[in-house]
Parts: sequence; structure tokens; C-alpha cells
Amino acid sequence: MRSILLSAILSVALVPAQATAQVAPSSAAPTFPTPSQRLQKLFVDDDEAALQRNPLNALFRGDLRYADRLGEFYTDAQAERNYRANRAELAQLLAIDRALLSPTEQISYDTYKALKELSIRGNTPEMRKLTDVRPIDHFFGAHTFYPDLASGQGIAPFKTVLDYRNNVKRHRQFAAQLDVAIGRFREGIASGVTQPKLVVRNMIEQLDRQLAAGVDGSPYVGPLKVFPDAVSAADRAALTLETRAAVSEAIFPAYVRLRDFLRDEYLPVARDGVGLVHMKGGRQLYAFLIESNTTLPMTATPSVPPTSRVASLTAEPMPALSVCTAPMIDSVAGALVSPMPRPSRTIWPAIST
Repeated sequence: MRSILLSAILSVALVPAQATAQVAPSSAAPTFPTPSQRLQKLFVDDDEAALQRNPLNALFRGDLRYADRLGEFYTDAQAERNYRANRAELAQLLAIDRALLSPTEQISYDTYKALKELSIRGNTPEMRKLTDVRPIDHFFGAHTFYPDLASGQGIAPFKTVLDYRNNVKRHRQFAAQLDVAIGRFREGIASGVTQPKLVVRNMIEQLDRQLAAGVDGSPYVGPLKVFPDAVSAADRAALTLETRAAVSEAIFPAYVRLRDFLRDEYLPVARDGVGLVHMKGGRQLYAFLIESNTTLPMTATPSVPPTSRVASLTAEPMPALSVCTAPMIDSVAGALVSPMPRPSRTIWPAIST
């Protein structure tokens, strides 16, 4: 994912810059930030701003400052925030004289620039009409990762009363995001940009299984089975009621709304062809996905033998997300490409396909 790659770049790039920042000025004369220091500050500021826009990334790092927020995955407001931030950060980068940076910093500069330019292109209004209206599928989407996150066996901590209360807040935000996804799908129906019927049926099956498990069979009650010693009996009783209420009153009704919408309204109008070649604007999106995954100006091959390592136009790329992740390409035509990971079976078999 581009967001992970960018985080790695920022971490590595800060090392030489920090060393530079520790050098004391040689005189009392006014000093100005060097290009190296400006680059370091840009990376630091970018990283913090990205965590505020995408608080779940902070949670994955063990940073609990925004643990009461799940973030917005599918809203116009979030997409606009990301787009404006990327443009502003690229402008700041271009104002730094690359020639005055060290060779290592120049590599960070070039990579950061390429990633920002790609993110901007992927979040233009034209591209978002092809991606935002297909917010989830059976591999990617909040409904696939959130159960594990909230299970007590994932990255979300359950050590204090505050941890449990933050979890309840995230539950209700998760349910709200599923409703936003329905709205996005309806936009796609209106514009003629839809998921394949194959993908929609898989999503319906996933949701059916999650609903069939019920509240007591869901991962959401996992944290209630083993409380830490620091949580009192009174708090345990209150947190159990709050958590179960959020699951039964918010999450499961949202599952029902999404499942019913996909089954009754979306599936009948979903496209028959699986590959992007069958989708309105699919060729344009496919060309962008090739470049975003390979960093090369390659073009799609109309058809390829089964032993080829080049994905064909009949292969279906996973949808690009507004949080700037780089989707992999799943083959449906015999082309040999990087395989998609199977959904986790260790926490909740009901979400597997």
C-alpha cells in the first residue's frame, strides 16, 4: 500500500535530517531552516496530519491519541481533505531546492514526490467517479477488517475502561460508515459504474454469515469474555451493556440494511462482466492501476496466455481507496499475478469467502 510505503520513507528520511537538526548554530546571527531541515519538517507535519485524517493508522501504530475515532472511509469530505493535503504537501516539497539535499535525501524527495503525484491523480473528480462509487467488495472494506479489529485479538487494546468506551464509539461509527457505503453504491447505480455480480454475491454471502452468527457468535463480544483485572465489577457490567447495545442496535441493523440493499437493489443492476473492461470508464481506471502498482507507464495487454505474468484487461483490480492504498490485481482470466490474501479464518470464519 502506498500509505505504508510513504510511512517507511518518512521514517528513514528523518534519520539524517535529525542529525542535521542537532548541530548547534555557530554564531548568534539569525539562522534559516536548511533544505534538509525543511524536508524533515515536511515529512513530520505530513505524517501527523495524515494520522489526524486517518486515525485508524495511528491505532495500528499503537498511538492512542485518536483511539475514539474510526475515521471516514467513504465520504466526499474525507476525499477532499486528502486531495487538498496532497496538493499542499507537494507544493511545499517543490519549494525545496533538491540540489542542496544529500543523495539519501534526494531519494526520499523523489519517492515522496512520485507518491504525492500519484495520489493526486488517483483522487481527481474523474477518477473518484470510478472508485468512490464502488466503496467495498469481498476483499476490501470496513466490513472485512473491523470485526477482527474489535475482537480483542486485533490491534485495538482492551486494557482500561477508556479502551472499552473507545471501542463502543468506534462500533457506532462503523455502522454509520456502512450506511455511507450504501449511498456511494447508489451513486454508482445512477452513473452506471457498478461492481460485478460475482463480487456482489460474495458480499451478500459474507453479510448473511455474519448475521447468522448473531451477537453472541460475533467477535464483538470477545473483549467482554476476559476483562483485565484493573476493570472493576461495576465497570464490567456497564461496559458489557454498552458494548452489546452498540452491536445489537447499531452494527447488526447496519449489516441488515447493507445486505438487503445489495440483494434487492444493487445485485439486479450490477454488471455481468467481471473485468474492468466491462465497466464504464474501466479502461481508464485500469491504465492508472497498472502505473500505480508498477510505477511504470505500461499498457494492458488485450489477452495473455495462462503462464504470462502480465495481468490482462479481463482481470479485475481491487478498488482504489480514498485513503491512498494501492490495490493489487486479482486474476480471473488465468493470468499469473500476485495472489490476494485469503480473509482471516482464525477470528471469525463467518467473514471468509
